Amino acid sequence: MDMEACWEGLLQQLRGLPADFRGELPPEQRFDSLGKDLCLTSLYALCPPLRKRVASCGGLAQLWSHCHRDPTADPETELAWQQGAPAAALMSWLRASGSYELYIEIRP
Repeated sequence: MDMEACWEGLLQQLRGLPADFRGELPPEQRFDSLGKDLCLTSLYALCPPLRKRVASCGGLAQLWSHCHRDPTADPETELAWQQGAPAAALMSWLRASGSYELYIEIRP
């Protein structure tokens, strides 16, 4: 499967879920459940490099946090989301967090 399509699809899925999704669960169980709901095991099997990219961004919990953060915190990132460019939004976030070089390293 195309890595970029898988990546963008995952980001869109995360963004599409409500911020309080599975909020009644403790954090560890919440993200285990989220991974199951998103069928991450199957997605990783179809696109093995996706696991490394998710890990390089801090894991599912960090991606979730990014996708549901306050949109006024970073107008550039929010604009990218609004324009339907989740990868660009994430790159903006990675630049701001100092992890941009790591993201570039793992790109196929």
